[in-house]
Amino acid sequence: MSDGDMVMDITQFLAGVDNLEQVAFSACKAGLRAAGDKLLEDAKNIEPRPPHDQGTLVRSARMDTDGLNQGLEMSVAVGLGGASFNVPYAHRWHEAEDNIDPVTGNKVTFHEAGTGPKYLESKVIANANQYMQVAADVIKQNIGGGK
Repeated sequence: MSDGDMVMDITQFLAGVDNLEQVAFSACKAGLRAAGDKLLEDAKNIEPRPPHDQGTLVRSARMDTDGLNQGLEMSVAVGLGGASFNVPYAHRWHEAEDNIDPVTGNKVTFHEAGTGPKYLESKVIANANQYMQVAADVIKQNIGGGK
C-alpha cells in the first residue's frame, strides 16, 4: 500500500447486503401471500363464487407460500398449491365450463345463485393489476418504504 491509499473495512456492509437479500425475499413472499389472500377472498365473495352447498369447498381455500424458492422469479400458483381450493373435486367444478363436468361429461347444475365455474381464474383475469398493487404495497411496507 502506498501513501494516500485508503483502506475501508466493508465487513459490516457485506453482512448488511446479505441481510438485505433475505429482507427482500421475505418482503416479496409476504407481498405474494397478501395478493393470494386477496384473490381467495374475492373468489369466495365475488361472482362467480365456488359452489358451497355444504361449505366444504369454500372452507378448503388456502394460500401457501411455503413452496416459493429464493431467486429472481417468484410466483404464486393458482389452483395447485399457492392460492387454491383444496378438495378433490375443486378442479372439476372450476373447469365445468358450459356446465359440463370435464371428467364425466355430465351436466353440472350450480344450484346456488352466484356460483359457477372459473371462480378463481375469472378473478385473476379481471383483477390482476389490483393483486400486483397489493403485493407491491406489502413489499414496500416490509422493506420500510411504505410509511
